[in-house]
Amino acid sequence: MTLNAHTAKRKPTSPLPINDTTTNNPMSKLIRDPEHHTGQLRLGVFYDGGWFSGLWRYLAGNSHWRSAPTFIGVHDVIRWFLHLQGHPLDAVTLDCAHYVLGRPEPGKGGAGEHWDRVLDRYGIVRHDALVVDGREKNADALLKQVTYQHATDRALDAVALITGDNDLLPLVHRLTRDGLTVVVPSLPEIRYTDHTGRRWIRTSPKLTEAATYAPDWRDLLSTAIEPDYPLSYPFTDPVPGALSKPAADGYRYGTVNRWHPYENYAFIIDRGGVQWHVNRNALPDTTILLDLAQPVRFTAAHVLQAARSTPRSAESSPTSHTAPSPDRAADPTTQCHRRVSSTHSPAVVTPARPPMERNE
Repeated sequence: MTLNAHTAKRKPTSPLPINDTTTNNPMSKLIRDPEHHTGQLRLGVFYDGGWFSGLWRYLAGNSHWRSAPTFIGVHDVIRWFLHLQGHPLDAVTLDCAHYVLGRPEPGKGGAGEHWDRVLDRYGIVRHDALVVDGREKNADALLKQVTYQHATDRALDAVALITGDNDLLPLVHRLTRDGLTVVVPSLPEIRYTDHTGRRWIRTSPKLTEAATYAPDWRDLLSTAIEPDYPLSYPFTDPVPGALSKPAADGYRYGTVNRWHPYENYAFIIDRGGVQWHVNRNALPDTTILLDLAQPVRFTAAHVLQAARSTPRSAESSPTSHTAPSPDRAADPTTQCHRRVSSTHSPAVVTPARPPMERNE
């Protein structure tokens, strides 16, 4: 059966608690009696910028991971979740991504031109909400309009709403009534304290109940640091539980985090969140252009080189001949590279598919 705008089937939306003792595998929490589907599933991701900023702060400063999420990581965990519901991974394609946020006045700080460049680099379209007396006005109305317009104009099959706001409930009802699959990654109410004082974040229970799927953010991200997860590492830095080590076939797997077409070097981030430096001469074919978020595999040896701040890659190659779209690029939202005590030099980076994909 093909899941499209007219055949989306409602599934249970209550996520299992993160401390559930029935299984130690977070991936199993995300599978909801999957059906098998064929054909493309066109996905659009729509951000409530204010709510996402709160999620970003919580994950970066107060979660046990203490690291911010990346845009490509967010997009890929949603694609992977939909894959676990029975869709071929290659068929779940990111069609568009949009971000609604108030634009601060010049000199007032906030997400201004710098954030524009970050979003633009990764193919995410920004939409400015009104800001009056330092507060957003009508941002929810704008997000509803942008989401519904693009969902219908681009004939999307699935919409992911990155929000927790109950005001988006009418939009979710309308989308599901039109036959679209709606994914609202969720969190229960979490209270914490940071340098600004007491804060809290949650997803409206009514919103999760109305969505087709409401997987827990913590389960999504836990799954994405499992050793056999084949997509992009979801954080800006290494986190507890993420292992940087070769797979069973002797290769390390990762994705291109930065490679300008006019530069002779690139940075690769592996499945453990460690970044590696690779020179174009290390490629089997030096004419290959590696796109942002391009999957790669490589072999590596430790090179104790205290003067360097990033692992070195000796040789690398794409793991897939299909280049991702620009909006699937890795998103270092802090745009910084973690310094490490030693550097790693990938000896060979060759075109290959991750073990999981090769065995399917």
